[in-house]
Amino acid sequence: MKASLNHIANLVTSLKYDIRSEVIISDLLESGDLKEGQYVIRKEGQFSRSYRFDLLDTKVVDYDYDSTQMLSFSLSRDCMYDTFPEAVSHNSQNDIPGKDIETMIGEYNNRKKQQKAARNFFQPFENEMFLYGVEMERFERKFLFGLNSSNVPDMFYDFWNISRDFPEHLISKFIRLLPFAYKIVGDIMLACDILSILLKEKVSLNNRAYKRYADESQGISLGETRLGLDSITGTEYDDYSRHLDIMIGPLQTSSFTDFIHEGKKKRFVEIFYEHFFPIEVEINTIILLPEDQQKFEFNRTEISVLDYNTTI
Repeated sequence: MKASLNHIANLVTSLKYDIRSEVIISDLLESGDLKEGQYVIRKEGQFSRSYRFDLLDTKVVDYDYDSTQMLSFSLSRDCMYDTFPEAVSHNSQNDIPGKDIETMIGEYNNRKKQQKAARNFFQPFENEMFLYGVEMERFERKFLFGLNSSNVPDMFYDFWNISRDFPEHLISKFIRLLPFAYKIVGDIMLACDILSILLKEKVSLNNRAYKRYADESQGISLGETRLGLDSITGTEYDDYSRHLDIMIGPLQTSSFTDFIHEGKKKRFVEIFYEHFFPIEVEINTIILLPEDQQKFEFNRTEISVLDYNTTI
């Protein structure tokens, strides 16, 4: 059953916490207890803000134009009247010496009337600006709720310059890890554990101290070399930088075609390496097939892949 405006006004006024008015009104709008255009705000100045809440009072108002009732929220905030120079709203008059009490009381009452008239004049503008504040609150709330959903908001793809071609469930988790990359880079085992969780596959590591490279095209002839630059015997050399064999599998939840050629998970693994592994480390990815797919049989060609399970 929808609550009445009087009941809502009593609940809001009885709140014991200092909550921004935009938050309260956003909750009322989302719950359906309050409609768009069914509320107005009135800023009463910051004089009492140091010992009062942002929301001073809530009451039901009827402007006698029709039967429509509205909620009026009184806020302890400065409005345009409080921020503009005094001469904008009040008549500038020279001080008259020797004023009696009645004259001073009359001037005071006149200024109070001018103040009330000025606040009423600026109130429509204040309501429109407050409306933008409520919309911003609702947008931020929706955005923050989206961070906790299964898929991250689209703006993060542009912010981190990530293609949308990756599997959505993988890249959403990956984007959430990017702010913590500084804690992961350098810890190889932690990075492997995270990759295993993302892929839902076993990931193991083989650390090699060096790797031998060979390139027949780099052969040299006598008389064409310079000592200390390219006078190296043979076409093979050992690279003693750190080399890693990252073994994924045996595959349980993925297909091996996802990790070869232009497979999406192959590309995902590569971008994971770029962000969470040291740049100086050479990485070789090895995909391990399930035991029942490791044998090559001619009657099972649908799962036979050259160089993967066609070993003799």
